[in-house]
Amino acid sequence: MEEVVDFNSDGTPDILWRDHKTGNNRIWFMNSDGTRSSIQNPGWFNSNFQMEEVVDFNSDGTPDILWRNQEMGGNRIWFMNSDGTLNRSQNPGWFDSRWSVIGDDFSLV
Repeated sequence: MEEVVDFNSDGTPDILWRDHKTGNNRIWFMNSDGTRSSIQNPGWFNSNFQMEEVVDFNSDGTPDILWRNQEMGGNRIWFMNSDGTLNRSQNPGWFDSRWSVIGDDFSLV
């Protein structure tokens, strides 16, 4: 198990599973009675990618997932949708392994 977060904004925590050997990922969308409503297979990353942050990057009310390649410095964001689907980002930038990730709302209002 990698993370427990309400990925589809239905009020019930969901479970992100990751196979660290193969890089395969699964999201179990959970119901309030403890059953699964669906399983999303959003894809895989090689084992160099690690989940770094779960933050609502696009301010749509649904948590998104930032993945980072620890070896190469590449980054990917999965923009989650409230219907359980996701939109994958292009690489938002490359930073070598000396850089750390801190996710927050840094907008100046």
